[in-house]
Amino acid sequence: MAQIRVENARIEAEKRRLSQAINESRVRVKLAQAEFDRAARLYEQKAYSQKQVQAAEADFRTAETGLASVTEQLDELASTAASPTSYGVRAPISGTIVEVHKAIGEQVQPGEVILEIVNLDRVWIEAPVFERDLSRIRPQTQAVFSTLSSINEESKGTLVNLGAVVDEKTRAATAVFEAANPGRRFRIGMQANIRIDAGEQIRAVMIPKEAVLENEGKRIVYVLLSGEEFQRVEVEVGGDYGGKVAILSGLKPGQRVVTQGAYQLKLQELSPANAGEHSHEV
Repeated sequence: MAQIRVENARIEAEKRRLSQAINESRVRVKLAQAEFDRAARLYEQKAYSQKQVQAAEADFRTAETGLASVTEQLDELASTAASPTSYGVRAPISGTIVEVHKAIGEQVQPGEVILEIVNLDRVWIEAPVFERDLSRIRPQTQAVFSTLSSINEESKGTLVNLGAVVDEKTRAATAVFEAANPGRRFRIGMQANIRIDAGEQIRAVMIPKEAVLENEGKRIVYVLLSGEEFQRVEVEVGGDYGGKVAILSGLKPGQRVVTQGAYQLKLQELSPANAGEHSHEV
């Protein structure tokens, strides 16, 4: 609506400018006609040359042309404002309008986006595939996913594209899967829990990287038992995925591990003065 008000104000200002130009043009026409009539009389009295008469006539005709031009501009502007031209725009696909970029009456330049349409009959799901697992993705790879609004319902998607660029921070490429959307229950922007079937299954516990420490060539973590009592546990480490690492053995699902302060806990445990005070070794 603000754009419409701006456009209306512009049109009104242009009308005032053209009206002023018409008034000025009429004055010039009147003066030029008077000069032309005067030159014609003096020519009859042999007091003016024919060249002077022709110059006066040319000025008069020029003034008339100027008046006609600004009058035509004002008429055209008034006609456009009274009956704005409208055009039908046909979208190349059917679907649901999710965002409108232009208001009624706003000018649209070639190539500008008017609105966004999505077809929700089928949706695309994006999932990160870490660098170490890219070789395991095949054209027939499928993804099983669920959303927060339907945790107990799993759907399947087929691979349509595996990104060619690995993100420098996450060390993962983006895989895109296509899935049917019956009832249009999946919406754009939803988060999903995704399980990619790469032909091999490994059960692992995922924990933050900073929870894993090295001790005499082995990998250990500290598990919270109760209060301020901790247990040092030797673990077998698998691959790392972003900020987390897979634990193949040594931990059980649900166990709480120390992340911040794990290194300080190790130093405290190895200190002779505090050995055995608040931790147990397994």
